[in-house]
Amino acid sequence: MKLCDTEAVLDSLRRNQGVVSDNEAFERELIWMKEKMGKLERERTLLNTNYDSLEQDYQVLQKEMEELHKQLTVARNTQPTPSMQPTPVSQSKISVHNSMSSESAHEERNDLKQNTNSSESSINKGENSLCERLIKVEREKNELKLKQRALNVPAEKRLCLIEEELKVTNGKVASLRQELWSVQASKCMDSTVCEMNTKTHGAIIVASQMLSMTITPAVVLCWNFKFLI
Repeated sequence: MKLCDTEAVLDSLRRNQGVVSDNEAFERELIWMKEKMGKLERERTLLNTNYDSLEQDYQVLQKEMEELHKQLTVARNTQPTPSMQPTPVSQSKISVHNSMSSESAHEERNDLKQNTNSSESSINKGENSLCERLIKVEREKNELKLKQRALNVPAEKRLCLIEEELKVTNGKVASLRQELWSVQASKCMDSTVCEMNTKTHGAIIVASQMLSMTITPAVVLCWNFKFLI
């Protein structure tokens, strides 16, 4: 009964101090923070995926540029064979063709450079934007961690107070149990003493009866012996 009363008092103290309601609010805040952190983690995964796709596109563009450089090198190193002696007309045609091919190659090279520069600039912009978003996500994540730690501090203090209250209550319960055991032990001792007193009283009565039975014949015998004398 005392234990139940003590638990009821402790529960009422907790409710009056607002521990239960604060813990529920803290749990809701913690769930919201976990959901937000999960959303940020998913966004970060998506950003990493986009970054990987941009890296793959950049590698493909580099391979294409290397192939074009190889083709350009092969075209430059191509020379006419000695067996083919060009005539003046063919020489002029060849010179015109070479000039046109060099111009087209120059234009292709310029186009390739422009495409490469535009692709590199777009890749750099994408990398910069991704880096900025990653930095922002990391900053928000760190802020959430700090906020979570700040919210954990009062909850840990309240938990320590509750643990101290439980220790005090457990001490009181232990003392109450010890007191109950001592009371029960004293009751058992009293019943044992009463039983022993009853048995002793009965033994005294039996001994007195036996003594009276023994003394009476002896007195009669002495009386008869005196009468004979």
